[in-house]
Amino acid sequence: MDSLSAVQLFTLRTGCLTLRMPRAHGPMWIDGHLRSGTETEIRRCGLDESIDDYESLDRAEIVIGVGRGVAPTDYGELEELRALLRAEIAATRAVTDASWLPHSRQVGVTARSISPRLYVATGVSGSPLHMVGVGRAGSILAVNTEREAQVFRHSDVGIVGDWRAVFPLLCMEVRRHLGLPMPVSEPS
Repeated sequence: MDSLSAVQLFTLRTGCLTLRMPRAHGPMWIDGHLRSGTETEIRRCGLDESIDDYESLDRAEIVIGVGRGVAPTDYGELEELRALLRAEIAATRAVTDASWLPHSRQVGVTARSISPRLYVATGVSGSPLHMVGVGRAGSILAVNTEREAQVFRHSDVGIVGDWRAVFPLLCMEVRRHLGLPMPVSEPS
C-alpha cells in the first residue's frame, strides 16, 4: 500500500518477531551534549536497569502465568518451580488491575504478546483476551480447579487440580529430570 503522506506510522506488538541476538559489546552509555546549530541534551542511552526488567518476558523460554486463582499472598509458593525452571512470572489483566503484579508483567491483547517454549497457566481462567498474548507459546500447561475453565481449550496439557497440590509434584519431577537432590522433608 502506498502512502501519500511524508509521515508514516508502523506499530508492532512484542512477541510477534523472533528475538534478536544481543550485541556482543553490551550496553553503551553516553552522557553529554551534541551541537548541531542548536544544543541538544543527551540523557542516557542503553539498557534500562529498572527493578522490573520489562524485556525479561520477551526473552524468557519458560513463563509461569498467574491469574486470579493465585492470591498475591501465595506468590512465594511459586518460587521453587520458578527457580527450578528459570522462569519469568506473567499475569492476566485482572491481576495487574488489582495491583497484585506490575503492569509490565501483563500478557494479553491490552498488553503484550510473548512466545516462550513453555507457558504454565496457573489459576488463569483462559479469557481469549489473555490467551491471545500467549498464542505463540510452544506448549501451554494449564493448572486450574475448574474442569470447564476456558484455559483448557487453549492448552496442550491440562491439570484439573489446586495448583498448591500440583506445583510440589511438578517441582519433584523437574528435580528428578535435572538430577537434582530431593528436598528433605521435615518430620511432622
